[in-house]
Amino acid sequence: MLVFAALAASVAAFAQTTPGQQTPPTAEQRITRRVEYLTALLTLLPSQVTQITQILTDEQKAAATIETSLDAAHTALEDAVTALAVDTTLARLATQLGVLQGPLAGNHAKYEVKFQNVLTKDQREKLAKLDGPGDRRPGDRGPGGPGPGGPGRGPGR
Repeated sequence: MLVFAALAASVAAFAQTTPGQQTPPTAEQRITRRVEYLTALLTLLPSQVTQITQILTDEQKAAATIETSLDAAHTALEDAVTALAVDTTLARLATQLGVLQGPLAGNHAKYEVKFQNVLTKDQREKLAKLDGPGDRRPGDRGPGGPGPGGPGRGPGR
């Protein structure tokens, strides 16, 4: 769906590193990389760069709270599986995940439309050709790639 999944709100949780590990890029760094990639790929005009940067920033901010809650819900479900929880507990936790994924998907769709409206018809066609039939977001293969949790999560796809 959205080109900009790479921008996640949960970076702070992973910012602590052990020796030999690098600190993950910030949301701003991922936005910058994504815009640079899209600029090279689609020959974006300066006005498009400005608009897309703002769209990515707005999407990242809008998704941050949802993604934090989604990460917590994933952890709760994983913990319940590890604890060999009863089926009703697993079902309740899985339902909570689903409830959170709806607004996140809606958020992605909203910003995808905004992004697509900034592009010319030729740029949209070029981007669409790069994506396979099963891809959920255009341009996932570029720098910045899918957001935390893999494809389908996080702003800035």
